[in-house]
Amino acid sequence: MKNPETIAKVFAARRRGKAAGGSTVRQSFQSAWKKVADMFRRRPRLLSRILLALPALWILFDFVTYSFGTIPASRDSVQVTGSKRVPVEQVRSEIFRKLRTANAENLIEVDLAELSEYLTQRIPAIRSVTVTKNIGRGVMTVAVVERTGVAVIRSSMGRLEVDREGVLYPADDPSRTRLAEVTGLAGSTIAPGRNLFEHPSGAGLLRVVLSLPSPAHLKSVRIVRADYYELEFFSGVVVKADPVNFPDKADRLQKILFKVARPVSYIDVRFEQDVIAYKPETPQERGKQGR
Repeated sequence: MKNPETIAKVFAARRRGKAAGGSTVRQSFQSAWKKVADMFRRRPRLLSRILLALPALWILFDFVTYSFGTIPASRDSVQVTGSKRVPVEQVRSEIFRKLRTANAENLIEVDLAELSEYLTQRIPAIRSVTVTKNIGRGVMTVAVVERTGVAVIRSSMGRLEVDREGVLYPADDPSRTRLAEVTGLAGSTIAPGRNLFEHPSGAGLLRVVLSLPSPAHLKSVRIVRADYYELEFFSGVVVKADPVNFPDKADRLQKILFKVARPVSYIDVRFEQDVIAYKPETPQERGKQGR
């Protein structure tokens, strides 16, 4: 068995060796760095040439990557973000459909701007799309911004939502939205992907819906004629209106609803003099007034 003093001397020698080795590495690195710095000081043009060449090298790298890189057309290579109501698989399917149309097998071959425009046309519920490619990871990312509906239109094509820009698209599940339902609109322009402004009453309808304060608690809008709308609120009040100067009429309506103390059957704001029809008093209400 070795003497404890001998063992201690061995460990001390090892520590000195490691310290010496670490010191040698640091000295070697410092020496190499000093040589590089001295070289650039002696030849300043060399540094400037290297800096000028960097953009060209980057462009060359980008060219080689896009020429020989690959993003395979597979489900895992397409990542979709921001999609809440539009199914992710629908977005992927449209991308692969675009690939087949272009006779392309590699996602890297797809033009980003062209693909973004294609997706917004094929899926009207999408307002905008930003597409990016990550060659290193072999992934294409599709960031989706969906449209926000302001009303639901019942038509022969089913339930269609419309946003403030007038774009029509398939409506979401009724349990997930509480938008006013519009009836009385018909025609070939009431279809997914079309614009409500193409319909003769479209601009007037949007003017009416968007002029109401938020939340409007609007239940439905019935377009009786182009100049006659009936708006029903969740409170049970019916408002008869027309789209002409409706923002002013919406202000008048708000003041009327704030002042009335009795239950209202309907309010007509189509004329200069507002018409207010009250609901018949119940026997209980008449009894309270007689006390």
